[in-house]
Amino acid sequence: MHSRLCALGSLILASSFLGPTRLAAQDPSAAATLAEAIDAAQRAEILARKEHATTEGFQAWRKEFGARMRELAQRWAPKTSEAEDLFALARLWAYAQDWAQVDEVLTRYLALPAQRAYIARVERVRARAACGRGDGAREDMLWVLENEPRRFDFALFLFGLPALVEPEGRALGQRALQLLAKRYEGDAYAPICAAFANHLRSLGQTFVRPPELGRTPSTAAPQAPPLRLLFFFRSSAPLTRAPLPFLKALHARFAARGLAIELASPREGTRFWDRFRPSSAQPTVAEEVAALAALTRALELPFPAALLGEPSELEERHDLRVLPHFVLLDGEGRALLFGCGGEGYEWLELALERLLDPEQGAARRAAYAGR
Repeated sequence: MHSRLCALGSLILASSFLGPTRLAAQDPSAAATLAEAIDAAQRAEILARKEHATTEGFQAWRKEFGARMRELAQRWAPKTSEAEDLFALARLWAYAQDWAQVDEVLTRYLALPAQRAYIARVERVRARAACGRGDGAREDMLWVLENEPRRFDFALFLFGLPALVEPEGRALGQRALQLLAKRYEGDAYAPICAAFANHLRSLGQTFVRPPELGRTPSTAAPQAPPLRLLFFFRSSAPLTRAPLPFLKALHARFAARGLAIELASPREGTRFWDRFRPSSAQPTVAEEVAALAALTRALELPFPAALLGEPSELEERHDLRVLPHFVLLDGEGRALLFGCGGEGYEWLELALERLLDPEQGAARRAAYAGR
């Protein structure tokens, strides 16, 4: 979230002066005010990022931390009514990843006479998109687009992406990207904006899968499921592996209902090995496929992984410029929705629930595939 990211940035700069002892002493549950609780939570997150060497370890810490923040938010909720406290309470619920509560608290906040309309709406976009309220997220995005167009940035677009890949949101998504393309003209974000515009235009069309160099063995029988989730990540980058445990949970929940999951990772090219591993020889395709198989075994992932060409090929030929990245296909290979980033996949679980609904799922899949 905007305000949380800004606060984290300032705290990171300040952390070199605070020292580990002072950071470790902060306990959000012992704070006397909500403002102190948020400050302590931010410090705890910074410390955790320093202490956990892997993204998987940090995600496990944050799950436990989120449960504690939920208890803290429940304790503060009955005695919170002032503007600053409401905003802080919404951020506690965000740490707990309870987006429905974030939405409810920010709606109360925006009803107050003295409110920061822009920041609150940005935070509510993410909350509403994450909890499946696409209509509400689009309402807030449209408000920002029309009232604060200079402050509509790429982060806000990504926060609202779950609402923009829905059939009702694609026109708004293209409008937002047109604005962003003009703003970022000549900037590194420009090709990413163009890639997202292509992805939105391609929803409902057959997704051309990148050619594979190799694939890990799979015990699963060949099938033509109603939905197939392709997840693109870089096996050499821990951040892009962060959603893998979540995908494992999706498989456990939806495989029997018709969801198949496949992983795909680009092969690191010569430039990568020359720059980052100059003392190591570049592995062969067979060795990289074996490494992918070892990764899936280590994480006990029940789905196969494919080795693709170099990242530049994914960028230039398939517009996959942000990894991790997923594409959800229907039984005919048409792209229904896409998403990217290392976290914030709650909305995907909700979308799958609707698209695989025994009674209305087929009609919804047809609507998503419609042009």
